[in-house]
Amino acid sequence: MGGSKMLLKELKTENIELKRKTSDLENQIVQIQQADSVDSYTEKIKNLEYANDEFNKKITDMELQMVKDRDDFEKEKKEFAKKFLEEKFAKEKKTIEQKNIGIFKEISGQRNNVDNGFEEEIQLFETEIKKLTEKLSELSTRALKE
Repeated sequence: MGGSKMLLKELKTENIELKRKTSDLENQIVQIQQADSVDSYTEKIKNLEYANDEFNKKITDMELQMVKDRDDFEKEKKEFAKKFLEEKFAKEKKTIEQKNIGIFKEISGQRNNVDNGFEEEIQLFETEIKKLTEKLSELSTRALKE
């Protein structure tokens, strides 16, 4: 039985040695996995940084486009306002010109009426002067006769 005990002792020693080697190998595997993980995370971080850079570029492009769109909108708004004011001014100018023409016609008509009225007044006045002159002449002639 002595051989069996020795064999058993050797097997136990080998088993312990195998367990230790297995444990060492497991530790090495964990270290390798951790190293792979670190490399993997480093790669993931690089990918995320690249994606972040691309995202920031897109945001910058969008901001530039927004500025351009805002500038275009402001330009269109100014052109619209200018056109609107020009049309409004043209309408008001036309209205004023029409009113001026109406006033001019009215004044011209009144002036013609006034001129005609004065001519009539002048004729009436001259007729009255003639009548008074004739009466005065008659009275002078009578006074001389008498």
